[in-house]
Amino acid sequence: MVILRQARAGDIPAIRELALEALARTPFADVEFDTGLFNQELLASMRSPNRFLRVAENDRGEIVGVLLGEVGRIYGWAKAMAATDRLFYVSEEKGMGCGREMLKAFLQWARARTEVVVISMQLGSQVGDWQRVGRLYERAGLKLIGGIYQERIVR
Repeated sequence: MVILRQARAGDIPAIRELALEALARTPFADVEFDTGLFNQELLASMRSPNRFLRVAENDRGEIVGVLLGEVGRIYGWAKAMAATDRLFYVSEEKGMGCGREMLKAFLQWARARTEVVVISMQLGSQVGDWQRVGRLYERAGLKLIGGIYQERIVR
């Protein structure tokens, strides 16, 4: 059984491990991870009313999933607000299908905010099976709009 709950400062090491696991599964596995900045972002997210940070914890007390989302101005300057995810990852080995419940909690949080006019979930991270994740989003009522074109610059 998996429970969803607010993230706490003591969860940061486990959240970082999930983020590193996610990063290792992308074309950006060779990008340097700034642990200090990551920790600061998580702590700021825990304090901000404009950020959503939930973890999924299994019955052994292990953090097996994380969803970090935020609300911000559309295009950075519009009065209307958008909700989006910054990190959504569930360990395939330990997560036991908790992604749907994490997404449901985020969507409920975002939809309850009267200033939010759009919710966007990303598929561009190339972690795992993006088509399976897309089906998860569609079952939750989201629609695929557009796409991402990308060029990887290796330095």
